[in-house]
Amino acid sequence: MKTKVRPIYVIVFLLAGGVLVWLASLVPSGQHPDPFPVTLDGTGDKPAELAPAEPGWAEPERADAAPRETAAGSSRIHDLPEGPPPEIYFRELRKAYSHPIEFYGKVVDQDENPVPGAEVNFTWATPPPNEYGNKASTQSDADGRFELKNAVGRTLTVRVAKSGYYFPDGQRISFRYAPEDGNFKADPKNPVIYRLRKRGPGVELVTSQYGVNSHLGISAPTNGTPVWVDLFERKVGGGGQLRVSKLTPPRSPDGVPSVKEWRLTLSIPDGGFVEIVDDEFPFYPPETGYQPVLDFHYPTDRKDWVNRVSGQYYIAFGNPRRYGRIKFETAVTRGIRLEYVVNPDGRPYLEPKEVVIE
Repeated sequence: MKTKVRPIYVIVFLLAGGVLVWLASLVPSGQHPDPFPVTLDGTGDKPAELAPAEPGWAEPERADAAPRETAAGSSRIHDLPEGPPPEIYFRELRKAYSHPIEFYGKVVDQDENPVPGAEVNFTWATPPPNEYGNKASTQSDADGRFELKNAVGRTLTVRVAKSGYYFPDGQRISFRYAPEDGNFKADPKNPVIYRLRKRGPGVELVTSQYGVNSHLGISAPTNGTPVWVDLFERKVGGGGQLRVSKLTPPRSPDGVPSVKEWRLTLSIPDGGFVEIVDDEFPFYPPETGYQPVLDFHYPTDRKDWVNRVSGQYYIAFGNPRRYGRIKFETAVTRGIRLEYVVNPDGRPYLEPKEVVIE
């Protein structure tokens, strides 16, 4: 029995063969698909073997790898930044974060006497993810000395404190250990000195503090009419020890003041002011040398014309004498802000009592 081949099968077979021949013609002669067209080492032979990544570190791509081609033929990696390859950068970063840290310090008071029992807190940086999670603490010994050893990282922060002492500004608390050139090197023979200032007994002061506000706000008339401030009662008007006046230019129709003459005047008729200059602990006002008026006058033709003034002064007033300290700030379009303290017992002593939180 003869098998008949239907014409439709012949046609399908011929069409499939034609498609295969056409696809084969799209591959250039001598080229064959590469099972590893892109490799991390750029060889094209086989993928590079990678060492296991350290915990907490993401392994960077090789900067010398061949660019990956998209379907459109464009590279996925464009314009690599100048500088060392990423693997070199991360290797150096790990090295920096693995630098040994040692620190030697000493705590003294304002008279260079050792301060034992000061609390010392260290914080140092190590590789992510716990970059700033490394802490230790100690206390200064009988000679005021303290130290840190066997730490590893890149930077160190040192904070010193003790109840009954102030920590003056301007002291170094941050230290960089890596890279080594030009950075901090610990020396047990030359410890870093931290100077604390011992608190005095302090005194109960009258202050501008009222509730959560540390200042007393004043809305003086803009035509130069003076108002009185009662420093003991924390109120404006009726009488007091300090007289304040302010002259400001009228506002234009759009609400913006024109640039014209303005003036702020503060006066204490039976006392005066002495400016405080570069005194971090302004606790001891002088007993003489007070001027009764502070006048900040800014005519339009003044070369150093400004739209804001501020200052800090010791003050004295009354009979018997009272001493205090005042800080003020204002601008052309603003009210006057006062912060002050007054010692009601008559002594020229303005150190507040230490607040102990139990």
